[in-house]
Amino acid sequence: MLQSRISLFLLLMLLIALPAHAKITFGVVTSANSLLWSEKQAGFLTNYLANQLAEEVSVQTFSSEKTLHAWLSRYRLVDVAILSDSYLASQAPGEFFPLAGYVLRQSPQKTSPELIVARQGLNPWQLQKLQKILFTMGDNPTGLNILNELQVLAIVPPGLSPKELADLLPKAPEIPTEPKSEPAPATEPTLAIKTPEPQILVTAPPAPASRPPETAIVHVEPSPPPAKPAAPAPVVKPPVPPEERDLPRQGEALMEIPRGKNETDRTASGTQASYRVEWVADEVYAALSSPGGSATSNAFFVVGPEYVVAGGAHMTKQAVDDLVTAIRTVTPKPLRYFILAHHHIGYSHIDFDFPAGVDLIISWQTWKAMDDEIREVNRPILFFSDGLTLKLGERTIILTNMGRAHTEGDTLVFLPESEVLFTSDLVYVKSVGYMGDGHMEDWLLTLEFIERLGARKIIPGFGPISSTDEIVRFKDFFREMVTAVLKHLERGDSLEQTLRTFSLPEYRNYNGYDQFLRLNVRRAYLDLKENFLK
Repeated sequence: MLQSRISLFLLLMLLIALPAHAKITFGVVTSANSLLWSEKQAGFLTNYLANQLAEEVSVQTFSSEKTLHAWLSRYRLVDVAILSDSYLASQAPGEFFPLAGYVLRQSPQKTSPELIVARQGLNPWQLQKLQKILFTMGDNPTGLNILNELQVLAIVPPGLSPKELADLLPKAPEIPTEPKSEPAPATEPTLAIKTPEPQILVTAPPAPASRPPETAIVHVEPSPPPAKPAAPAPVVKPPVPPEERDLPRQGEALMEIPRGKNETDRTASGTQASYRVEWVADEVYAALSSPGGSATSNAFFVVGPEYVVAGGAHMTKQAVDDLVTAIRTVTPKPLRYFILAHHHIGYSHIDFDFPAGVDLIISWQTWKAMDDEIREVNRPILFFSDGLTLKLGERTIILTNMGRAHTEGDTLVFLPESEVLFTSDLVYVKSVGYMGDGHMEDWLLTLEFIERLGARKIIPGFGPISSTDEIVRFKDFFREMVTAVLKHLERGDSLEQTLRTFSLPEYRNYNGYDQFLRLNVRRAYLDLKENFLK
């Protein structure tokens, strides 16, 4: 029995390396909306989405909007839904993700479109693909036929003003009228000329103008900025982006800026020893931990119109002070919010000492871990359950609670406009990492999820800015370590025997091999024995 269970788990680890067949479920109450008022109507749209996504899209009908709401938000068994305007108006802001709006032919004068919504926590890449497909249906002959079948005038980005909506909607063609002819003088004969009937060209509605969707779920008003900080010591500024003509189009990868003759791999970051700042994308920076400094994990920050949002983990007081100093080498704007990616239980000397005026944004598991410490949290906390989306000027910050993995509750941060993903300690580059609080099975599945997000640039917990290839390499190392531990368990080896003989020679050059590998193996052995081999 034990051997078969181990074999099953090993098979699972092999399978998660293969592309998964994603599935999207579309929920609808046919009697409560004017778009998909029957299963047949719903099938037109979902079949089109399935063909465009190359993924399965199913329809689930419900008898009431209250039940659909529960399946969408609480159980998360429905991904996309259409709810009536009246029902949406009765819900709290941020309950759903506004995916797209639609205007029906029989109600073109409406000042706001009806909404198609998605559940919080849906994969960012799925949201982007769905929006792109919906907004461009009018450009596709099949999509245009379906819009006509559904009596839809246009599918548009959500949150448009009445003027913006009017500009996007197709204009009715003007019918020319015959000018009135003046009567001819009685003394002169008139010549009757028969003019052809005016022909009216009926054209397909133009596709909505391409624009970034307004996807704000939570928009936090900034507090008055503090007094202007003292000017920092002169430092080397971050690299200047290429000229505008060389910038890639929206959605394309930004090229790495070449280093100068005397420039190191990372840009200098001022009078502090913990972080090196690297430009990642427009107003997005990585703060990479420096050897010998107070930081033990990478951080990031995004510069907004009025303030800065940053994120990271293992934040001692000195690391926080050094991060603030590093930020000031880029902008004088104040740090307003800090996204704490996770917290290790029992470490009350970290993650508590932030400057006045900085609020924390954390998962509910991280909040619980901090609330159980001997120290009290003395600042405002914003915590979330499944996910949270922030709007910082023109930039979107999507937070996803991955639950158990590196700790009890790890947060992913995705910036869709620049396709940048901050993983914190869920991913290490050329390092065995720290797994002292990890959950092996959950962590492996989380790595599979991260890989499928398709981000162009990864800011890991340790190591340089990387690509998705490094996620695959760390997952390969993780899988080999767990597989080796399971083989020891299968043989009946004790923990002491396992630690004494365990070795992964092909990864001996990884950072932390001598310092952390035994600790990681110990945690993997105990976790798998307790939670998997019951």
